[in-house]
Amino acid sequence: MLNVEFGRRLYLVPSAWNELSRRQLLQITRLHGQGFASDRALDDAFRRVILGVPGRLWARLNGVQRVELRHLVPVRFLREPADFAPLTEQLLPHLPYLKWYQGLGCRYFGPRENFRNLSFAEFIFADAFFLRYLQTNDETQLDRLVATLYRPQRAGYAPLAPDYAGDRREPFNENLLDARARHVARLEHHVKYAVMLWYRGCRKALETRFEYVFTGENNRKASAGSWADVLHELAGGVHRIDATAGQHLLTVLREMNRVLRQAEERAEASRSQNH
Repeated sequence: MLNVEFGRRLYLVPSAWNELSRRQLLQITRLHGQGFASDRALDDAFRRVILGVPGRLWARLNGVQRVELRHLVPVRFLREPADFAPLTEQLLPHLPYLKWYQGLGCRYFGPRENFRNLSFAEFIFADAFFLRYLQTNDETQLDRLVATLYRPQRAGYAPLAPDYAGDRREPFNENLLDARARHVARLEHHVKYAVMLWYRGCRKALETRFEYVFTGENNRKASAGSWADVLHELAGGVHRIDATAGQHLLTVLREMNRVLRQAEERAEASRSQNH
């Protein structure tokens, strides 16, 4: 956060995606979908959001004050989210309720920050939809990505119970995806886009943390098809597929990273001996 003194008022201004509020995130993603005459005009709109300046006050700013704000409040990280610290905090823990004319439905809850409660099976589907959306810009792929991550509350949800496993959502079931995707399709695009930015940010963090997993053959398989091929190799047999798919994503990636790192170290040691 940045302390910005402007006029007689001191503003606490976000300087990274993870410092935004839920409201600010949705306002920013809505701006991403609008046409602006220039990057400067878009940046000024971003500044108004993160400063929380009322419209009537913003309209009264003169040219000198606007230039001063451009120096005081950097917002390039909002215009180019892929080039800066990614969004990994869960700022959208549940999807907004649909309006009455869009159709009634239950509240859908999302994963925790940094994919903390994602299963490997869930990741297989989510990542396939994410990569397809990036390749095709097809809104239905975005709908499916959101429908994979966001689900109704599980029966008997009790966060203080001794057996609470850390996930508020009902267990992932690929057979319910199409019905949820039809519900998600009614949401405004900027809400789904916010989920996509969060997913991309968490995935980028995984790429840094598990560098052996997200390089080479595994990444090529994911881009060409999905992580399902990786699942079959990991399971080592049909009888273990469900057990492996149900594991926490971070547990699976940690083990994959360890095995791949050791394999590379053995290969390097073998090359050294041969030379």
